[in-house]
Amino acid sequence: MRVALRSSAIGLLAYLLLEPPDFTLANPNASSAADVRLAYFGAILFSALSVSRPAFVIPVAVYISSTRLLVEEISNLQMSTLDIRYMLDMALYLSLFGAGGLTIVRLIHPYFPDERRQQEIAYVAFGLHLGNYFWSGVAKLMIGPHLWTWILENQTFNTIPYAIVNGTLPIGHLPWLVQPVFDFMHVIVRPLNLAIVGFQLFAIVCALRLAWLKLASLFYDLLHIGIWILGGLFFWPWVWNNVTILLAANAQRSPIKPSAKAACILTILLGMPSVPFYPNLPFYKAAGLGWFDVADARQTYFEAITNDGRRARVPSSFFLSHSYSVSHGYMDTVPHVGHYSHTWWGSAHDYDRLLSSGKCLTPDAVPADTLERAEQRIERLNKVGNFIRAHHTKMLHWQSWLGSHGYYFSRLYHHPSNPFLFGPFNALNLGDVVAYNLVVESVCHRLVRGSPETTVIMRTETRFDVAR
Repeated sequence: MRVALRSSAIGLLAYLLLEPPDFTLANPNASSAADVRLAYFGAILFSALSVSRPAFVIPVAVYISSTRLLVEEISNLQMSTLDIRYMLDMALYLSLFGAGGLTIVRLIHPYFPDERRQQEIAYVAFGLHLGNYFWSGVAKLMIGPHLWTWILENQTFNTIPYAIVNGTLPIGHLPWLVQPVFDFMHVIVRPLNLAIVGFQLFAIVCALRLAWLKLASLFYDLLHIGIWILGGLFFWPWVWNNVTILLAANAQRSPIKPSAKAACILTILLGMPSVPFYPNLPFYKAAGLGWFDVADARQTYFEAITNDGRRARVPSSFFLSHSYSVSHGYMDTVPHVGHYSHTWWGSAHDYDRLLSSGKCLTPDAVPADTLERAEQRIERLNKVGNFIRAHHTKMLHWQSWLGSHGYYFSRLYHHPSNPFLFGPFNALNLGDVVAYNLVVESVCHRLVRGSPETTVIMRTETRFDVAR
């Protein structure tokens, strides 16, 4: 448990150093912006202390969680917690029950300091993370009309052209490499899907043996590396959690106690995302990640416009702390006539969308009662406009001391932009940018000789002029 607690504490410190909360102040009435900046230095101090004094994990976890709750008030742009939530859960649980049991409860009763209790606490913490894989495997089994639908029919290779267009595929600028990789994925897609689902379901039993736990941790990290290389998504806090589990398993000298095995399995089961008879279990909610990868989907992004009329798609990394939100398209998630529904990363949850993938069909009609009202649209676009104008101003000052393209490498991103895919934007002088378009596109992608060809079914633009 000590190894897991220390590794989790180091992970939180790495998060604060590699992803500082540099939020864009788009709401001048948000007094919390100054609090976030000021408290950051205290969080760094506590985080450094927590490596040797685990109790300091608690204020660090509270700070990180609080910044995610405050970001929308500050910037007018929401941000998912999926990337960091389970690292926080593991670290906070180990600190409260592990370190707390050793330092406080032991004065009252020797229950917590007992080796068996410590092992049970550690394996509950492991279950908080492993539950994400198990329930994601279950989600893939449940998404189609049959349990085997996702395995046999999901077109996992569609992540490649979408990630190139989105600008996050690490190998996307190498068509000579992309095409054979894409073709190979096309050939092995069913065995690959089967392996993914099988190993995700394996999470429920991997804690029964130390060797299985180590194997699962290694596979899940290999899975994340593969998702980054072939899909442009890099959830490094999840990778860190798996390394934490692996290090703790390697340091463990005694067999896993039956009670610890049961604790891990029960924790995983309690993470069920939803059930008909009790939709909100009061323990925690695991990530049930299951969708179909489709060739035709909706994408939302910003496009820079210069004073001489040039246009260039803006990389999500340009938005620093908000790159995760911009890449998710949180600027516009509402239904639009003539557009596909908003989803993340070229995904769809409707089986009919999988069947029509790649056919570039006209999107289904949008029910009138789901459309945005005029006053809602004005309010939303005002918030987006305030954000992009404030961020543009910030980046004009930012580039003066970190360089024109320093944002690509200034922090660790979850959807890192590949600078080689943004030649037109890299060639711009930010001082020449006079406006940004918020672009919503319903598109159909296919890969031809290693490069994506895109059919635009519907495109909607909203222009925001910026100060020069």
